[in-house]
Amino acid sequence: MFITWLLRVLGRSTTHAVRDRVRSKMERDILAEVNHPFIVKLHYAFQTEGKLYLILDFLRGGDLFTRLSKEVMFTEEDVKFYLAELALALDHLHGLGIIYRDLKPENILLDEEGHIKITDFGLSKEAIDHDKRAYSFCGTIEYMAPEVVNRRGHTQSADWWSFGVLMVMEKWYLFVGGVASELWG
Repeated sequence: MFITWLLRVLGRSTTHAVRDRVRSKMERDILAEVNHPFIVKLHYAFQTEGKLYLILDFLRGGDLFTRLSKEVMFTEEDVKFYLAELALALDHLHGLGIIYRDLKPENILLDEEGHIKITDFGLSKEAIDHDKRAYSFCGTIEYMAPEVVNRRGHTQSADWWSFGVLMVMEKWYLFVGGVASELWG
């Protein structure tokens, strides 16, 4: 069996060096801690003076954004499958006290069997339980929870907001309860 990995290089910008170092270390720490079938696996990590290298699973299926752009509509079975796996991955992260904070189709990869894997933990936050809040304005604006946008402090519920927005923006909600055929004729 031939194993293929992806090398992700995180450079350190001179303008935002401290923030970038903190985010790079946080991403590495989270990936080292997490072991879940629907989250990309970190195999190795090493660094040079100016860069951090992460050796991750290589997923031949590409990302969900690309698949969405190539297909007019997903089947109801596909939608249920992706949403279930995504919900399990988010629940696992939240159980470890991690807020993901950047849920979007570009960060959802597909393996060769069609299973999802969440990737890109650069905006994630560790050590957040149900009562503690994070205050960073980060993520992709279209998917951000109102409390993130308004900078009122957010919890893990911000990820569930993004989950719902993903479902609505990609029109996945049309399949819930089998209403797609009624709406699309």
